[in-house]
Amino acid sequence: MADQQTSSSPIPSRQSSRPLIGKGWIQGVALVMIFGFLVMGILVYRTYTAAMPMPDKVVTESGQVLFTGDDITRGQELYQARGLMQYGSVLGHGAYLGPDYTADYLRMATDDVADQLRAQGVADPRDRVVTEFRTNRYNPDTKTLVFTDRQAAAFGRIQNHYAAYFGENSTKYGLLPQLITDKAQIRDLTAFFAWTAWAAAAERPATSTATPTTGRPSSASTTVRPQR
Repeated sequence: MADQQTSSSPIPSRQSSRPLIGKGWIQGVALVMIFGFLVMGILVYRTYTAAMPMPDKVVTESGQVLFTGDDITRGQELYQARGLMQYGSVLGHGAYLGPDYTADYLRMATDDVADQLRAQGVADPRDRVVTEFRTNRYNPDTKTLVFTDRQAAAFGRIQNHYAAYFGENSTKYGLLPQLITDKAQIRDLTAFFAWTAWAAAAERPATSTATPTTGRPSSASTTVRPQR
């Protein structure tokens, strides 16, 4: 009876342990991911090392401080806080309802310097102006940027322009009434525009004739308009 009652337990079938995806595919995907992250890392590194330099201070030829890196940063923050990036642009980035303030500043500055040279007896100042704005006077060791005395004088007058532009005349340009009236804020904002204009015009040191922004925006030109 015991022999007849012997039962056999079922033997489980062995399932295949082979992966659904071959090792070659896994290795290929891993290599692509590693390569992608490597390229991203290089681009991030180049973004910071090749970016236009932020000076600690901008001075005249005699050493008088015009504005500082902190002024530039405050001007940039004000530009963003007041919604000007949704109105105009800097370095070609932003909206197109208003001007590109990089090109706008550079146009006014070159015209102002040209007028100063004409007042000094230079009949055709165009070449002088181009040289003055394309010469890179930034010292990376001291983080100091030098504006010529003519560029410094233009900076002061352009501040007055923007004081009226963002103040009493703001509604003429589709802006809110009296958008920015604080003199210190106008100075910071003008410093920000001046820094971007310098970067758009000045040549990179030694190794290249390109500007720190590679000539952007395209409308930022050091061409001097003819005298009227």
